[in-house]
Amino acid sequence: MPVPIGVNLNWNQSYSYTHLPPEMKKVPRYWKVLAEPVLLKEGLPHFQDISISDITATGARRAFAVKGYSDDFLKDFKFSNIHIQAQTAGRIQDAENWTFTNAHIQTANESHVQLIDCHAVHGLAQK
Repeated sequence: MPVPIGVNLNWNQSYSYTHLPPEMKKVPRYWKVLAEPVLLKEGLPHFQDISISDITATGARRAFAVKGYSDDFLKDFKFSNIHIQAQTAGRIQDAENWTFTNAHIQTANESHVQLIDCHAVHGLAQK
Protein backbone atom coordinates (compact mmCIF):
# COMPACT_ATOMS: atom_id res chain seq x y z
CA MET A 1 0.00 0.00 0.00
CA PRO A 2 1.80 3.16 -1.14
CA VAL A 3 -0.26 5.78 0.81
CA PRO A 4 -2.90 4.75 3.36
CA ILE A 5 -4.32 8.29 3.86
CA GLY A 6 -4.44 10.22 0.59
CA VAL A 7 -6.59 13.10 -0.66
CA ASN A 8 -5.65 14.98 -3.81
CA LEU A 9 -8.04 17.61 -5.12
CA ASN A 10 -5.60 18.83 -7.76
CA TRP A 11 -7.37 17.32 -10.74
CA ASN A 12 -6.39 17.54 -14.38
CA GLN A 13 -9.06 19.70 -16.02
CA SER A 14 -8.23 18.44 -19.51
CA TYR A 15 -9.79 15.09 -18.55
CA SER A 16 -13.01 16.74 -17.42
CA TYR A 17 -13.85 18.90 -20.42
CA THR A 18 -14.71 17.41 -23.74
CA HIS A 19 -15.46 18.83 -27.15
CA LEU A 20 -17.67 17.31 -29.78
CA PRO A 21 -15.96 17.10 -33.16
CA PRO A 22 -17.59 19.55 -35.63
CA GLU A 23 -18.18 16.76 -38.15
CA MET A 24 -20.55 15.05 -35.69
CA LYS A 25 -23.93 16.47 -36.66
CA LYS A 26 -26.33 13.98 -35.11
CA VAL A 27 -25.48 13.42 -31.48
CA PRO A 28 -27.73 12.65 -28.54
CA ARG A 29 -28.87 15.75 -26.64
CA TYR A 30 -27.18 14.58 -23.44
CA TRP A 31 -23.80 14.55 -25.23
CA LYS A 32 -24.20 18.28 -25.78
CA VAL A 33 -25.05 18.77 -22.09
CA LEU A 34 -22.02 16.73 -21.03
CA ALA A 35 -19.77 18.83 -23.27
CA GLU A 36 -20.91 22.16 -21.80
CA PRO A 37 -18.21 23.89 -19.78
CA VAL A 38 -18.60 24.19 -16.01
CA LEU A 39 -17.35 27.22 -14.10
CA LEU A 40 -14.23 26.29 -12.13
CA LYS A 41 -15.74 27.16 -8.73
CA GLU A 42 -18.84 25.07 -9.49
CA GLY A 43 -16.82 22.05 -10.58
CA LEU A 44 -14.57 21.73 -7.51
CA PRO A 45 -15.30 19.02 -4.96
CA HIS A 46 -15.43 20.01 -1.29
CA PHE A 47 -14.73 17.70 1.65
CA GLN A 48 -15.64 18.43 5.25
CA ASP A 49 -16.99 16.67 8.33
CA ILE A 50 -15.18 13.40 7.58
CA SER A 51 -14.55 10.70 10.21
CA ILE A 52 -12.03 7.92 9.64
CA SER A 53 -11.32 5.26 12.22
CA ASP A 54 -9.70 1.89 12.83
CA ILE A 55 -7.00 2.03 10.13
CA THR A 56 -3.97 -0.25 10.34
CA ALA A 57 -1.40 -0.12 7.54
CA THR A 58 2.06 -1.65 7.21
CA GLY A 59 4.59 -1.44 4.39
CA ALA A 60 3.42 1.96 3.17
CA ARG A 61 5.73 4.31 1.29
CA ARG A 62 4.18 7.43 2.86
CA ALA A 63 1.63 7.65 5.64
CA PHE A 64 -0.06 10.83 4.32
CA ALA A 65 -0.37 12.47 0.92
CA VAL A 66 -3.02 15.16 1.42
CA LYS A 67 -3.54 18.37 -0.56
CA GLY A 68 -6.62 20.56 -0.50
CA TYR A 69 -7.12 23.97 -2.09
CA SER A 70 -5.31 27.03 -0.80
CA ASP A 71 -8.59 28.99 -0.83
CA ASP A 72 -10.91 26.18 0.33
CA PHE A 73 -9.38 23.88 2.94
CA LEU A 74 -10.21 20.27 3.76
CA LYS A 75 -12.21 20.94 6.94
CA ASP A 76 -13.23 19.10 10.08
CA PHE A 77 -11.61 15.69 9.66
CA LYS A 78 -11.56 13.37 12.68
CA PHE A 79 -9.23 10.37 12.83
CA SER A 80 -9.27 7.76 15.57
CA ASN A 81 -7.34 4.52 16.09
CA ILE A 82 -4.89 5.08 13.25
CA HIS A 83 -1.79 2.85 13.19
CA ILE A 84 0.53 3.29 10.21
CA GLN A 85 4.02 1.94 9.56
CA ALA A 86 5.62 3.68 6.57
CA GLN A 87 8.97 4.56 5.08
CA THR A 88 8.22 8.27 5.55
CA ALA A 89 5.44 10.30 7.18
CA GLY A 90 4.45 12.47 4.20
CA ARG A 91 2.50 15.69 4.38
CA ILE A 92 -0.88 17.30 4.91
CA GLN A 93 -1.50 20.58 3.08
CA ASP A 94 -4.45 23.00 3.18
CA ALA A 95 -6.29 21.39 6.09
CA GLU A 96 -8.30 23.00 8.86
CA ASN A 97 -9.61 21.63 12.14
CA TRP A 98 -8.25 18.09 11.95
CA THR A 99 -8.19 15.98 15.11
CA PHE A 100 -6.25 12.76 15.66
CA THR A 101 -7.07 10.49 18.61
CA ASN A 102 -4.96 7.41 19.28
CA ALA A 103 -2.87 8.00 16.15
CA HIS A 104 0.48 6.22 15.85
CA ILE A 105 2.66 6.92 12.83
CA GLN A 106 5.89 4.92 12.80
CA THR A 107 8.39 5.71 10.05
CA ALA A 108 11.61 4.05 8.96
CA ASN A 109 13.28 7.46 8.51
CA GLU A 110 11.89 8.80 11.83
CA SER A 111 10.12 11.67 10.07
CA HIS A 112 7.00 13.45 11.29
CA VAL A 113 4.00 14.49 9.21
CA GLN A 114 4.75 17.79 7.51
CA LEU A 115 1.93 20.32 7.94
CA ILE A 116 1.79 22.95 5.20
CA ASP A 117 -0.72 25.82 5.35
CA CYS A 118 -2.76 23.98 7.97
CA HIS A 119 -4.82 25.43 10.82
CA ALA A 120 -5.85 23.68 14.04
CA VAL A 121 -4.42 20.21 13.42
CA HIS A 122 -4.21 18.38 16.76
CA GLY A 123 -3.01 15.00 17.93
CA LEU A 124 -0.07 14.32 15.57
CA ALA A 125 3.47 14.14 16.90
CA GLN A 126 5.56 17.02 15.55
CA LYS A 127 9.25 17.89 15.74
